[in-house]
Amino acid sequence: MALPDHYPFLTRNEFDIAAKLFIEQSKRSSDEEPWTWVEHEKVKGFGYICRKSLVKRITPVNFVIPENDFTQIDDEIFEEEDLNSLPTVPVSDEYFTVDYHIIYSTSYKVPVLYFNAYNSVHPLKHNDIKTAGFNGAISQQDHPTLLIPFYYLHPCETATLMTSIVSNSKIDNDKPQAIPLEGYIRSWLSLFMAVLLRAYH
Repeated sequence: MALPDHYPFLTRNEFDIAAKLFIEQSKRSSDEEPWTWVEHEKVKGFGYICRKSLVKRITPVNFVIPENDFTQIDDEIFEEEDLNSLPTVPVSDEYFTVDYHIIYSTSYKVPVLYFNAYNSVHPLKHNDIKTAGFNGAISQQDHPTLLIPFYYLHPCETATLMTSIVSNSKIDNDKPQAIPLEGYIRSWLSLFMAVLLRAYH
């Protein structure tokens, strides 16, 4: 299994290899829409990974607050401040279509997760995204290839996080372990998708 030359960093070529191995894995194992490779329209060899998914937003139920301090329901008394005892009405489910793009950062030499989310009417606004992640690092900037606004998880802590994955699994102290290219994107994505999904909840 091939290892990155300078783990946790990747060269552009190593990213391309890791990405295409990951795409093949997703085709074999995922029940969802598989990840695909999108080639840069103008610069060959500068493509990225993408997938479109449907994400359910977790919405709490609405509490039915009585008009008075006390109300009689089925012979039981519910106090207004006792929210756990109040009857509730479920809120209808809300879904977003999310475009995920995994793009190589030439500055940080690691993958970066870009995303945009839409409901049936309009894109998710910036103030709808809860601050989440490592150092609250969900930001917005133009997509490097498409040149339209996308949210992204800033890669400033990526190298540290990828190092932490293997820091406790060193077999030889003189030879630090590294995640092979075929598992790099999958391991990286498991960290960042957990952060991203919290942004919708």
